[in-house]
Amino acid sequence: MIEKAKQLWLDTTKNNQYADLLHTFTAGRLNGDAVMEIYCETEYVLYINGNTVGSGQYRSFDNKRVFDSYDITSYIKDGENQIYIIGYHQGFSTQTYACGAEGVAFAITFSDGSCVLSDETTKIRADANYKSGEAELATPQLGYVYHYDAAKPVLPWTCPRIVECSAPYTNRPVKKLSRLPVKKGKICTQGILKRVNMPTVAESMQNDFLSYRDKKYIFDGNVIRKNNDGVYFIIDLGSELAGLFTMKLTAGRGTEIDFGYGEHTDDLRVRTYVGERCFASSYICKDGEQSFTGFFRRFAGRYISVHITNMSDDVIFDEIGLIPVQYSLTNKESFRSEDYFYNRLYDVSINTLKLCMHEHYEDCPWREQALYAFDSFVQMRCGYYAFGEYEFARASLELLADGQLPGGLLELSAPGKRPFTIPSFALCWIMSLQCYVLFSGDLSFGEKMLPAADRILKAFCIKDNLVIKEDKSEYWHFYEWSYGLDGGFSPVDSVLNFYYIMACESYNEILKYLGREAEYDTKPVKKKVYEKFFDKETGLFRTAPESSVYHELTQALAILSGCIDRDPLSSKLMNKNNGLVKTTLSTSVYKYDALLLGDNKYLDFVTDDIAETWGKMIYSGAGTLWETAVGADDFSKAGSLCHGWSAVPVYILYRYHIGFYPTSPGFKTYNLKSCKSRIGNINAALYMPGNSFNIKTEM
Repeated sequence: MIEKAKQLWLDTTKNNQYADLLHTFTAGRLNGDAVMEIYCETEYVLYINGNTVGSGQYRSFDNKRVFDSYDITSYIKDGENQIYIIGYHQGFSTQTYACGAEGVAFAITFSDGSCVLSDETTKIRADANYKSGEAELATPQLGYVYHYDAAKPVLPWTCPRIVECSAPYTNRPVKKLSRLPVKKGKICTQGILKRVNMPTVAESMQNDFLSYRDKKYIFDGNVIRKNNDGVYFIIDLGSELAGLFTMKLTAGRGTEIDFGYGEHTDDLRVRTYVGERCFASSYICKDGEQSFTGFFRRFAGRYISVHITNMSDDVIFDEIGLIPVQYSLTNKESFRSEDYFYNRLYDVSINTLKLCMHEHYEDCPWREQALYAFDSFVQMRCGYYAFGEYEFARASLELLADGQLPGGLLELSAPGKRPFTIPSFALCWIMSLQCYVLFSGDLSFGEKMLPAADRILKAFCIKDNLVIKEDKSEYWHFYEWSYGLDGGFSPVDSVLNFYYIMACESYNEILKYLGREAEYDTKPVKKKVYEKFFDKETGLFRTAPESSVYHELTQALAILSGCIDRDPLSSKLMNKNNGLVKTTLSTSVYKYDALLLGDNKYLDFVTDDIAETWGKMIYSGAGTLWETAVGADDFSKAGSLCHGWSAVPVYILYRYHIGFYPTSPGFKTYNLKSCKSRIGNINAALYMPGNSFNIKTEM
């Protein structure tokens, strides 16, 4: 029914714009259900008769309009009803948002066939409370922060503008996020502050002078005593969470409450300003009782920092904290071994994976919330094993495919638009597609995505049986965050060729599942790569011709691509003093897959290597896995402490320790051969499409 609705917006469009929409209709006593479909180009909050119904727009590229459906039967009353929507238009593309035609559309369908549609009778106005127009960015990936002034008077209603948009409507491909009860946490420190006025709220909070005071000098129960300079406190949520900031309070008009969020307190405060990133918002109070929930930005972290200034009276908090949001998984993860460390590592890995699953897979919930083909390659394989989750993976794969560029490669992330892309990530997407079809048995989706995969492979320049790195300004030849592999340009390197070989063979595997012949012959490329990059003197593959720097990732990919047998390189990969640039957390999966290719001969080494590498995080008390081994201080103090690509141990535990792996699509045939290892007996739930069972390994 939403196809019949009109997409509405304000007369004038600008970046970072909030608008209120109001539609009144009369309903008789319902004899059946009422279903509402709603779409907003960026984000919305929906209210019916004063009740909060929902929010959370599924963002897509501008070739689709993805709408939400709500059963609103319980919200409709006999007589006059009001639909109230706050819509948001970001206006410029980032790595998590592809700008489309601004506006909101909705349709209500009743059981008797009657309907209510957004149209010219819907009223609209600029939202006076949310700050519209240019503002600071949370991060270049996330877009703007929000600021809210509850003291401002509302503006008059006007007539809407009809926005023309030809993109077809489509149903949301994944479930709506579940909202859990408010997590209030515990106040871990408090005191008075001296405000340092800076260009942004985040900078001010980072630079405010803070002076600790005992709780009795700041609080009287839930009352914060008025202080002429200001008051601060930090809430410890107890663990990393992702959700919506919320508060209920009583305050005097004009009191300003700034709130920031973060993953640690390494600076003895929450790090709200990192480089030009701004992890803070503000709220200006009206007089009296009030409540606020920040629906337009999902926060993530363990700590919330609150700075209160311009206090005209005491401030009474009835509630303050985070409303956690999560993707509801059908199956419950279950894994226990005789090794305490590995049990703890598994639990932390699972927590990390869940926090990096919202509307799609995301690299980290705090700083970016972006879907990358490289990151999700690991996340999907872990999810198949731990959760038996396929719907979510399919939606993420299709969302990435919707970002295919005219030349055949993919946008850097989805749904985003950036002036550059990473060629190897598109090849990872093909590898992920093959893995999805194998695990899920979803042959129809594999066939649907084959043309996109073929366009990717044809986008690469092949000369003399080698993939040549084209020197284009829009290409970032990134492989991992390590010396020599994090960008730069050389006319040809072995790593891109290895990825190309593996992607071609993944494409051929999908064809085999569909009963077709292979289309890409990788033998000439393998032969040429060996001739060009293998150094007989060292017995290693060079990453670039004539380079004196060797990488573990390069050797691992050489094995996995079939350019050399495993054992000639295994001793090099297992030697901790091998002189090679080490794999990072993100690419460790390739090293472990290479060492375990064909058998579990080196499983003890992999088990110990994981314990040593991940143990530094676990024994530091981490509740989630870090982006890199450096932790929070990496990337000029912007290192993420919750990053999906680091959940590699989940995959290793199921794939090699339990020995569970499909040998034909959808687990119609599979291997289940547990391996004796140092973690002892294992109890685990194993999931296949439409089936599950428990296993207990006996060593």
